[in-house]
Amino acid sequence: MIVKKIKQLKKIISSIHNKDVYFIPTMGNLHDGHLSLIKYAQEKKQFLIVSIFVNPLQFDDKKDFKNYPKTIKSDLKILEKFKIDIIFLPDDNFSKGNLSKVTIESITKKLCGTNRPGHFSGVATILLKFLNLIQPDFLVLGKKDFQQILVIKQTIKDFFFKTKIIELPIIRDNDGLALSSRNSLIPLKKKKCY
Repeated sequence: MIVKKIKQLKKIISSIHNKDVYFIPTMGNLHDGHLSLIKYAQEKKQFLIVSIFVNPLQFDDKKDFKNYPKTIKSDLKILEKFKIDIIFLPDDNFSKGNLSKVTIESITKKLCGTNRPGHFSGVATILLKFLNLIQPDFLVLGKKDFQQILVIKQTIKDFFFKTKIIELPIIRDNDGLALSSRNSLIPLKKKKCY
């Protein structure tokens, strides 16, 4: 079932009984890495929610956001093959009008965060919205984004969510590069450099 409205999502979630909720947040442009997360959660035979939302708050550069692959039609076609209870497609208002934002100081000042000011704040802010709405028992993530997982763990801890994180192995392409929506933009010649 595709759900776009928060009110509808809340109503469905409030009716879930005797099942754990597994949540997989994505930004679309689905690949085998995402599908490995979905297959794992599907095998649990519980309640599965997958979101597709390209989060504008995590892009420091508006051009980067504009160029990010948005492939909703093909993503939905891919997801048809799986038993997913809810595919949540929040509209653009999901991130607009925020007067509040989550800032996680120490973790975001190192590694990737030094070159991407505001990125992890955007990730944590939208994640907090998802966690608050969905209240998942399990959040299923790939290990590809190490620092992002640290930020997510800290957000869950700081805001007292009961959600447990399940980290699954990185899925790589034939060149050994981690599968990533962003990496799909790298030309084949440059991929060989990695």
